[in-house]
Amino acid sequence: MNMLFGLRQIQVFSVSTAETNTNLTGICEAFEKEVEIQENESEERHIISDRKPVRVSSTDERAMNITEGSGSEWWTGDETAWIEIDLEGTFVVEEVKIQWWGYSKADTYRVFAIAQNGEKSLVKTEKDQTVDKAEQKNDCNQWINLAGWEEETCKVRLELSNGNKDPWNMNMLFGLRQIQVFSVSTAETNTNLTGICEAFEKEVEIQENESEERHIISDRKPVRVSSTDERAMNITEGSGSEWWTGDETAWIEIDLEGTFVVEEVKIQWWGYSKADTYRVFAIAQNGEKSLV
Repeated sequence: MNMLFGLRQIQVFSVSTAETNTNLTGICEAFEKEVEIQENESEERHIISDRKPVRVSSTDERAMNITEGSGSEWWTGDETAWIEIDLEGTFVVEEVKIQWWGYSKADTYRVFAIAQNGEKSLVKTEKDQTVDKAEQKNDCNQWINLAGWEEETCKVRLELSNGNKDPWNMNMLFGLRQIQVFSVSTAETNTNLTGICEAFEKEVEIQENESEERHIISDRKPVRVSSTDERAMNITEGSGSEWWTGDETAWIEIDLEGTFVVEEVKIQWWGYSKADTYRVFAIAQNGEKSLV
């Protein structure tokens, strides 16, 4: 692959006082406002699979790429494969969207809805799929759509067969970048946000009784890189998906979206592609750069 540098993640830590942690109150107020808005709406379509647990037939370490939304890939070279997403609740599914990885799509597949009691119902096959007009000429990384079903669903299971070998000699027959499961909820269900708000308020109370708390300040923060921009967010998203480059030199810059005193930085390299020499700079609000 001719990569000279690679990272799986960078974690930046800071210590905040209880005074700073009470910012959670602002988040709570935002939740309350959202509840008010949703109570005035009859229905809202939303994604119910985002970052939900995923079980797969193989390549377990890449399973969470399917629901994390970054477009990082899951793949397998097995003749048949399956994927199961736990929605962590009971829903009526309105639509499922699948983005294949490269050209390694399944020519035949079956979609099952799994109920709370474990009962499995076949709800869709490849014959039910539709492809948006913009995607019809795009065989690589193509999105497909499946209309929803009436069965109450706790888990969605996808069983794949008749795969297509990737053109990059990686011997992968099936590959996906993401699966998105959508549902429509009523305002009554959306008021569950009130419970989340109460949890935030409780957390504020706990933190006000503590003098200090060490926490990660780089989680999902914006990242700029010298090259391979499409993989930049892998560095802070926490899934362990990789960023890499074959350039002789490279740089990475994380915007903490605030001013902090950094307590510690942790770096996880990708494979053996670590930098033998590197420098870390702190950039102040005025743009001043200091070698630290």
